[in-house]
Amino acid sequence: MWYDEEFQQVLAGLRRIEWKLNYLIKHEGKFEMATQATLDRLTADVTANTNAVAAASAALSGFVATVADLTAKLQAAIESGDEAAVEAAAMALEANNNTLTAAVPAVAAAVVANTPAA
Repeated sequence: MWYDEEFQQVLAGLRRIEWKLNYLIKHEGKFEMATQATLDRLTADVTANTNAVAAASAALSGFVATVADLTAKLQAAIESGDEAAVEAAAMALEANNNTLTAAVPAVAAAVVANTPAA
């Protein structure tokens, strides 16, 4: 009868599912280890990126503070009307800009060099 054939197909499908489940149960440890290794690698990558960002952020914060200080000095000199103070503050800003421009490659290399490897 037709239902015997369908029953046999369903039964065969169930046997395949049972075999796959048994296989997964038998090899469960292998799958967990691979997953844990992947998670460990991803965690290390995130930590390395976080450390690099923190190092770069600290360096940039120092540069921003210096620029803010020199800008405030220039503004105060302009408000005072003292030409010599304006000239001195402008020269200090220019010198700082030159120093920062020259330091960029060294700072980038230092961030990479001082970031712990993953």
